[in-house]
Amino acid sequence: MEELGPVVVAELYGWRITTTVVMSTLLTGFLTFVSFLSTRHLQDIPGRLQNTLETVVELLEGLVEDNMGEKGKDYFPFIGTLFLYILLSNWMGAIPGLRSPTSDINVTVALAVIVLLASHVYGLSKKGLAHFKHYLEPMPIFLPLNLMEEVTKPLSLAFRLFGNVTGEHIVVAVLGLIVPLLVPVPMSLFGLFTGLIQALVFTMLAMVYITQATEEE
Repeated sequence: MEELGPVVVAELYGWRITTTVVMSTLLTGFLTFVSFLSTRHLQDIPGRLQNTLETVVELLEGLVEDNMGEKGKDYFPFIGTLFLYILLSNWMGAIPGLRSPTSDINVTVALAVIVLLASHVYGLSKKGLAHFKHYLEPMPIFLPLNLMEEVTKPLSLAFRLFGNVTGEHIVVAVLGLIVPLLVPVPMSLFGLFTGLIQALVFTMLAMVYITQATEEE
């Protein structure tokens, strides 16, 4: 069975380079390259690549606006990037020889913290210091509980994504050993589906947190 979790592949000046770092770098490079390639020469009559990416962007814009309303356009670049990174990261595990960065708890925690920080940045830009007023509601004595709730948000996001992605890999690996000739193809397709669902769930919760932080009282 393939080893789960990050594996150290090299060391550079005392820094350990793990499979997670390698896979994340490859994914970031791929997204950057495709974005550059598709926007370098935009055409009124789009080619196959431009047409495909425009369709993806339109679908994501529709998802954001359906859940956040018209103001969702302001947060679309962040939400869209978050969704694509998580989706492709989840799908990398279905390619032989590659690993999903989201199967590393460090990555999912980092993504959850980014969502938490983004919600506060957007909240402050929208409402100023009044953004923090909800921590004292309904009474100032509830401040510790409200702060505890704030901590549980990124933890819930991180462990949900990590647990589901890792669990899927374990199931695929075990069934692949039991029925090696029949299981890999359908289970890989199943992994693509669950990877999409997990990316949607994470992104939807991110939109909920940002909406709560920016909504007018």
